[in-house]
Amino acid sequence: MSDTTDQPGGGLLGKLKGKAKEIGGEVVGNDELAAEGRLEQATVDAAAEAQQRARQADVVTEQAELEAALERNEIEAERLRTEQLQDEREAKLEAERAAEEARLEQQLDHREDAIEQQAAREQQAVAREELDAMSDRAKAEEEAARVEAEAKAAKAAAEALDDAQHDAG
Repeated sequence: MSDTTDQPGGGLLGKLKGKAKEIGGEVVGNDELAAEGRLEQATVDAAAEAQQRARQADVVTEQAELEAALERNEIEAERLRTEQLQDEREAKLEAERAAEEARLEQQLDHREDAIEQQAAREQQAVAREELDAMSDRAKAEEEAARVEAEAKAAKAAAEALDDAQHDAG
């Protein structure tokens, strides 16, 4: 942005006007005019600082949104990998079950318990992996929410500072 009078406090023109009042007041011995000039300069400086902080808050917000989007993408990729692993394991289990059923025709009584126990262990392993993936996803979502909340708080603080300085001016 350029320093113009459309900025709070008057930008460069407001600063020059304040400096002129300060010098003019000092030259003619009018302390009130000199103080008014210094106040106008301080107002312009405060407005510029508020605008800078607002721009910084916008950058932080955009960065947090980008990080949150990346985090969501990573979470989705992890979910897809987990789904793929589960599908592969289920396909593998299905193939193992078919092979076991062929052998069971000859040794049905002896092998039934072993097959059921194996399937239960594999399903428990899949369930544990799913729980781990869900836990990782929840942690990532919490971190993304925290980063977004910090960015919003920073932006709100900058806007509040800007509003306070504008109201004071």
